[in-house]
Formats: sequence, C-alpha cells, structure tokens
Amino acid sequence: MLMQAKSNMFLNGKNSDGFTMIELLIVIAIIGIVVSLAIGGYKELIPKARVKSAARELKSNLEKAKMAAVKKNQNCLVVFNYSGRSAKACFDGNKDNKCESTDDEIVFNFKADSKSGLEFKNVNFAKNFFLFGSRGLPNITDTSKVKFTNDSGYGITIEVTPTGRIKIN
Repeated sequence: MLMQAKSNMFLNGKNSDGFTMIELLIVIAIIGIVVSLAIGGYKELIPKARVKSAARELKSNLEKAKMAAVKKNQNCLVVFNYSGRSAKACFDGNKDNKCESTDDEIVFNFKADSKSGLEFKNVNFAKNFFLFGSRGLPNITDTSKVKFTNDSGYGITIEVTPTGRIKIN
C-alpha cells in the first residue's frame, strides 16, 4: 500500500518533497539583489579605507620618530614632501634640514600609494619640516596639521600639538 501511494505521487506530480523551480528562481533572484547592494556599498568603503590606512601609517611613523628622539636623546627631523606624497624622519647629521645625505640616519620613510588617488596637503605647518626634540616635544608653537584626501574629497587630518600629542581627526 505504501509503495502504491509513493508511485501515485510521482505520477500525479504532487510530490511535496523539495522545492519547485519557481521557488528556487525567486530565492536566487533575492540573493542576487542582496549581493548587488552589498557590492555597491563595499566599493564606497575602499577609497575611505585607503585614506584611513595612510593616515594611521603616517601617525605611527610620527610616533616612531618621537620615540627615537627620546631614545637617542637627539633631535629627530621630520620632513614633508607634499608633491611627492611622502614624509621622512632622520637624525640630521649635517644639519641641513633634509634627510638626504649619507650622514643622516633615517628613522622612517613614508610614501602614500600613488595608485590610490591620495593627496597629501600641508594645512598649517610653518615649513615643510619640524623637529622632535630629545624630550619628544616638537619645535612648533601652534597645533600643526597635514591632511590626506582622496579623489572623492574624503579627508583625514593628522595633528601634531606643541605638547607632542599626535592625533587623527
């Protein structure tokens, strides 16, 4: 009797085990819509993440220069090259306010990725360089800032305060 009931379900096309083709197509369409929305949002996050990453990396390097100045009990020079989207820090052996000679001991060499569309701007540093003194204090009188922006205008500012605090805004 049980065999006959199962065979009748297959013959009549009323098998309730599984999904119909229409149900499967609807589910696949819904999944496709959700995935397309997620990808659109993800594409917007990538440029912002690049700006944040570059800002965090520069902040970390500035902290490294500050700590190196304290550790060596010497002034550590930080030089910005805005057109080249880069920054360097060194112990300036020849006192020329550049980190380019063989007498200069390099602490860090930061370069923003050129493919990412990042711009690196001087907001209000008096010059393109400053010093972290042997106590970790910069030789600036006001809070000084550099800014990273991307092609879409999203930007993050890094501040260096006269007390030596380095923060990202």
